[in-house]
Amino acid sequence: MSRDKPKEFFKEKKKPLITSDDFDSSNDDSAEEQANMALMAQADSD
Repeated sequence: MSRDKPKEFFKEKKKPLITSDDFDSSNDDSAEEQANMALMAQADSD
């Protein structure tokens, strides 16, 4: 059970990052998601 939880947490966290459609839906975390997007873009460009 404990092993399954972190896995799903990562899945949920990654979904909005990959799909902009989902990102638009989660307006609650818009600020946090945007920060994550910038971080990902930075890592990608690096």
